[in-house]
Amino acid sequence: MTKSQSKLMQYYKYLTNFSGGVYHDLTSIMLMNKASVQDLNKRMNNYQITVKNFRPNFLVEGPPPYDEDNWEWVKIGNVVFRNVAECTRCIMTTIDPENGIRSSDREPLKSLEQYRASKGPSKSPVMGVHLEVRKTGRVTVGEKVYVTRRKQ
Repeated sequence: MTKSQSKLMQYYKYLTNFSGGVYHDLTSIMLMNKASVQDLNKRMNNYQITVKNFRPNFLVEGPPPYDEDNWEWVKIGNVVFRNVAECTRCIMTTIDPENGIRSSDREPLKSLEQYRASKGPSKSPVMGVHLEVRKTGRVTVGEKVYVTRRKQ
């Protein structure tokens, strides 16, 4: 385990040595809830985003906003994932993926900072969750998503 992994594990108790991956911030998979994006859009004045601003691997529909924060295990198709941490968001979310133009007022980060700050050392805004693959398999578009909740 590296020093940086050890430091992160102080803040993210579900992060394990198993969680890693290559060429990304924390894990290879990020899941987002469409209702969370819709809620964020309601909170922003005169600015709207799409899920494309956040570039998730998986987008789920149906649960209430931010419900994904409380999921521990996620099964899609025959693949099993574990939710290891919230996904901190960077300046890339402020760039419109359709035209490459950056938001002049730092949205959506500006709004997220008001109500979705990380519990980790960065205090960065968060949206979506990092998943680690615990059982490999196949996932296809439209699969049902099964979850178990974290024990409070």
